[in-house]
Amino acid sequence: MEKIIDRLFDWDKISTKLIFLLFLITGILLFIPDNYLQNLKLESFISEYGKYIGITFISTVGFLLVSFTSYIISVIRNKRATIKIKSTIVKNINQLTYPEIFALREFLINGKSTLQLPFLDETIISLENKMIIYKASNTGVSAIRGQYWAYSISEYALPYINNHLLKIPTELNDEIKAKIENERPNWSLDNSFR
Repeated sequence: MEKIIDRLFDWDKISTKLIFLLFLITGILLFIPDNYLQNLKLESFISEYGKYIGITFISTVGFLLVSFTSYIISVIRNKRATIKIKSTIVKNINQLTYPEIFALREFLINGKSTLQLPFLDETIISLENKMIIYKASNTGVSAIRGQYWAYSISEYALPYINNHLLKIPTELNDEIKAKIENERPNWSLDNSFR
């Protein structure tokens, strides 16, 4: 039904503020007490154009109802989509592979919220497809080891990224530090863009 209405009228081009103003003016003219109409010298105007004012009032009420309903439907759809995206991200976070975990560790190791990552790396592609990271800029850079784009962790995934998920123990000794260093992705060795 909404698509049919959208085809008949391009609602985006009609100013809701203007329609609301027409609604207020016609509503006031229709429902104002007669003594105010006499003081404002509007009774002859109302008697001559009253039917047009009434039609305009009914039309603006209809338009505002359709606009309000469309807005409510849009808000509900957006909330449902957000909930679905959040649940998908949480599910994906719980199913991360070791290479994906090691790639996410780089954000913690470098202490940055945005990193230059190789966008053709299958692990980075997988994290992007799982909506855990996203491209934070429109351009990339070339390096010795390939092409890099700025990536950030998505706002929905960020609360779940912690030391436990990244398999980093609370107590770090030299052996664990060496293990973590050995698990770093090959592309992390090129620190020229970090």
